[in-house]
Amino acid sequence: LTPRRWVVRAAAVLAGFGLLVGAYYLSNRNKIITDRIASVALPHASENRFITLSDGSKVVLRHGSKLNFPSSFTGIKREVELIGEAYFDIHHDNARPFVIHTGTITTTVLGTAFDISAFPGQKKVVVTVTRGRVRVDNDHKASVILTPNEQVVYDNQTPAMQKNKVEAEKAVTWASSDMVFDGMSFKSIAASLSRRYHVAIYFENPALENCPITASFSGTES
Repeated sequence: LTPRRWVVRAAAVLAGFGLLVGAYYLSNRNKIITDRIASVALPHASENRFITLSDGSKVVLRHGSKLNFPSSFTGIKREVELIGEAYFDIHHDNARPFVIHTGTITTTVLGTAFDISAFPGQKKVVVTVTRGRVRVDNDHKASVILTPNEQVVYDNQTPAMQKNKVEAEKAVTWASSDMVFDGMSFKSIAASLSRRYHVAIYFENPALENCPITASFSGTES
């Protein structure tokens, strides 16, 4: 072969190798992102934590709880793991159901708001729906569909799941328990919000720190 043909062939081989490397990187990038797990744990905290997931879903994580979730949802399902209790307000996505794993219970939703209580050592797992529709499954292949103001109680020692009618808003009052301020100083409120939203809050005008504030929120505000 002439030197020119060798150059062309070498260029083609290098280009092909580059494409293979690129394809390998792209094929594994999603796996890397999927496998990169973020974790928020509040084992000793006295206040709840607000979390915004990559798809826009909102979670209020109760103190003493832990949530494991991917830094980015890339698969056909949006999956997280909960240990403890959390209130979920899920961004609607027909193509990718949202799945919460809590021990032997799996809760699947498309877009809704609900509470799950599943603390370690707790005999029962409780799922309460405030808005939308969810499906709860267990390892015994039992399944229950829940709509607003319905709750399922699952006993970890039996395959039975009991469905009840409830006032869902009362069942999730804990999510707003640390968002009610009655004459509290602006400084103390800022400290509480810093811990809840994991942000730093500063006062440009120190005179505002002692300003008394009275306000209440649902607990799911961003």
